[in-house]
Amino acid sequence: MTDPADVARLLSGDWISRQPKAFQQALLDAVVWREVEAGTTINHAAEKTGGILGLARGQIDIASTLGVPGSPVADICLPGQWGGIGPIFGRPRGADGTVRVASLVAKVPWPRLQSLLRDNPAWWECLGQLANDFAFRYCGATGDLLIRDARQRCIAVLLRLADCRHRDPATPPTIILNHADFATVANMSRYPAGEVLRELDALGHIELGYRQVTILDAPALRSIVDG
Repeated sequence: MTDPADVARLLSGDWISRQPKAFQQALLDAVVWREVEAGTTINHAAEKTGGILGLARGQIDIASTLGVPGSPVADICLPGQWGGIGPIFGRPRGADGTVRVASLVAKVPWPRLQSLLRDNPAWWECLGQLANDFAFRYCGATGDLLIRDARQRCIAVLLRLADCRHRDPATPPTIILNHADFATVANMSRYPAGEVLRELDALGHIELGYRQVTILDAPALRSIVDG
């Protein structure tokens, strides 16, 4: 369940790769691994307890509960990303996280995390960086959704979902969403969103598959949005 490839992928995430090696190893040693079936909700909104979650394989769809009831998927979690930090800082969870495909999830229970932080108080800064990453991501998401040009907005949202809005992942990321779901996240109707995706595929910037998109040239996509 926890073969070296899965662990390496988890360690390659942007947040954890920036932390001290001792913290990385301690966190991985504290992990409880769980194989999760598609459709399972593993992060429940309004929960006030629990540890943090990391994704080693698969995808988790994030639906905020801070807006109107029944809000659609607004973000996704890809391999290497961590989340679920609200209760650690005294806040209830603000979103449901549902596994879209069979996934391998790493959970660090709160008692284990407490023990690590009690023995190493400086590691609170590591979790603070994760919280700051989320603030940066969602402030950026707000700005991207205010882009008037629909094509640019569509591409900006695609980059955020693939976690390459402001960076280049080590390997081309793939997100699993159909055109209708993606259009909703980008605040567009399905047909124009599909047109943009097909154009980007023809240009070689992305590769369209069955209900999935692989980012092939993130810098080219960013130049369209930011240029």
